[in-house]
Amino acid sequence: MNRKKKIARSFTLLMFLLTVLFALDIAFGSVNIPVRQILNVFTSKLDIVEGASNIVLYFRLPKAIVVLLAGIYLSLSGLQM
Repeated sequence: MNRKKKIARSFTLLMFLLTVLFALDIAFGSVNIPVRQILNVFTSKLDIVEGASNIVLYFRLPKAIVVLLAGIYLSLSGLQM
């Protein structure tokens, strides 16, 4: 296998894994919110439960974004050293 193809395949797999884990971080928590409700929050459907939208938009999504950015910055600081 060509080295560039191997790197591209690894990068694709890691990006897929990152996307799945990001979605799981938003989906699971101490309050059970069905996946359909989470999708409705992101697509701005009218049948949104108000508590679910608050939990997803104001707690779970910012937490997931901060964790993602912290991982990026930690890896960059390790690379810089």
